[in-house]
Amino acid sequence: GEFNRVSFPINFPPVNPDDFAISREKNDGRTDAEELLAYEAGYKYQAPSKNWGFDIAAYYFDYDNLIEFVVDSFTPSFDPNIPWERIVANDNVMEGEIYGVELGARWQVHKNWLLALGYTYQHTDFRPINGAVNFASGTDPSPDVVLNGEPRHIFNARSYIQLPNDFELDTMFYYVDENTARNIPSYERLDVRLGWRPAKEFELSLVGQNLLDPSHPELNELVERDTETERSFYAKATFRF
Repeated sequence: GEFNRVSFPINFPPVNPDDFAISREKNDGRTDAEELLAYEAGYKYQAPSKNWGFDIAAYYFDYDNLIEFVVDSFTPSFDPNIPWERIVANDNVMEGEIYGVELGARWQVHKNWLLALGYTYQHTDFRPINGAVNFASGTDPSPDVVLNGEPRHIFNARSYIQLPNDFELDTMFYYVDENTARNIPSYERLDVRLGWRPAKEFELSLVGQNLLDPSHPELNELVERDTETERSFYAKATFRF
């Protein structure tokens, strides 16, 4: 069938964004389901000694008919302090691809020490369908939109050590590349856990997170706003039955 593909020649009245402070959502059932065609391939190897191994996976995701908020129209507001009211709607106005590769490796350095490494490269390319689209967050007629600035390089290294007297020491290091779309710089993160497991059913843990700096910006995916992730510490007791 024919998808609801929309290209807006912007003929709205000249409106200063400062002239409206409210938006009203219009949902009229005109959107179609989003589509994804995904390709994935991978290979995993385990050494005969079982002391080390690695895996690699490549993927290509082809998206079509993606739904975004767009400006449907402007209408005079009944509030004398707000000249215009902006009407926004969901519509199928985006398409694009995400592709990349993931690498993972494990090395049993000692019977009580395991090292694990991971690396991801990802490229994101999204664009409006059939030209300019008046997004609710602002007009962007270019082929590049904010989704295209997502981090391309993500790396992690993890160490798991079994200490004497039923103690455990876990160390996790992460690197995330910059997010150019939302002006979030690259950052490193270090988490450390000291655990004590005197019995299979009981565990005590002391955890420190984001130990490298007092705070750094990350992205809150739920509301797509930059948030400061702070250094933190906590203790946890776990009893399994």
